[in-house]
Amino acid sequence: VAHNVSDTIASVSSVAFVDKDLDFDDLGGTIFWNEPVDMFHITYYLIYFAEDAIGGARYQHKRDVPALTAELTVPIDHSRNRSTHILVYTRSSLVEQTTPMPLLISDTHSFVLNIAFTDRDLDPYELGDAVTWHPPVIIGQVTHYAVYLSTTYVGHSHSQIETDVPVNASLDVLINPNQVLSQFSHIVIYTRSSLTEQTTPEYLQIVDRISNVTDVEFIDRDLDGTQLGGTITWAKVGDYNLVTHYAVYLSYLDYGGHYVGTDDNGAARSQVGFDVNFTIFELDIPPDHWHASNTHILVYTRSSLTEQTTPVSLNISDSDWSVSNVDFLDRDLDDNQLGGTITWEEPGEVDLVTHYAVYLADDAAGTGRSQVSVGVPYTTVTFSDSGTRTGFFARRH
Repeated sequence: VAHNVSDTIASVSSVAFVDKDLDFDDLGGTIFWNEPVDMFHITYYLIYFAEDAIGGARYQHKRDVPALTAELTVPIDHSRNRSTHILVYTRSSLVEQTTPMPLLISDTHSFVLNIAFTDRDLDPYELGDAVTWHPPVIIGQVTHYAVYLSTTYVGHSHSQIETDVPVNASLDVLINPNQVLSQFSHIVIYTRSSLTEQTTPEYLQIVDRISNVTDVEFIDRDLDGTQLGGTITWAKVGDYNLVTHYAVYLSYLDYGGHYVGTDDNGAARSQVGFDVNFTIFELDIPPDHWHASNTHILVYTRSSLTEQTTPVSLNISDSDWSVSNVDFLDRDLDDNQLGGTITWEEPGEVDLVTHYAVYLADDAAGTGRSQVSVGVPYTTVTFSDSGTRTGFFARRH
């Protein structure tokens, strides 16, 4: 008896897989295929990873897939090991297909390039400025970038900077000034696909740039108490290239022993003059500058991003160099005429005193004064006068 044999061919077609796990040698996404035209004998599909197109060193991925279902998910971080192909087999109630439909695996590896960051917050243990990078060479599956501060180069204990950056946006994020460095040692950047964030980031080791002035000096040559005059000087900073200006303030100490110089409203400090160009290392305080209750001179460095938070300070030494015990006995016996010797006691310190200037005046404040003698370098002076002044006024030089 003869029987006509009908050879059933039931292979899938158009196997597709787009790797949305952006790490090298890791896969993630969904495998799709078109089912056979003849589905009469199909009960399941079996999906394998293999080292060639015919099933060498194959291993099955997950479970059998029931007929009429034409997809299977590959979870993120699935290591492909040495597999080069995805194989899709059909299966009947009797047996698994011998010759599968293969797909060459395309492992998407998308990592950023050329991460750059220069810390322009000039305080120790603080960061500030923009982080920049270049896009990956393979960018097709990248939708966003995520930038973090991290305690290691592989992203442990990380803290995100700003929010995710869209792939078509400007490739930078800003670390706001005064960001505390804490235990962070690296900047790490992950690429993101529509499925997941990259597991292994690209990284840049953080360099905390510190730019403090040194050797702040000031000698007060204004000899009045509560008034200052002279030149503030300082030495240039170590990280000189980041400094654009210096800013000098007068300020006072609060009860906690901290320099009050960072009040947002500026009420706690007053700037002396204007910002000083980074090539200049001195600033003049003009004579008769009233320092009120300020006790310290503060010198800040300034970058193109921000002013330093913690300045270098110098305690103000403001001595009163006034003479004392001014005495005069009029020995001219005519009415409205004076003659005799004015005497006084020198200040306790005379290091900065070069001369004494003696005036006749209408009152103790020096109103309507006229000088008796110019530049007296001694402790006494003799004069005669026919005016009608009622007081003496002494001034130090």
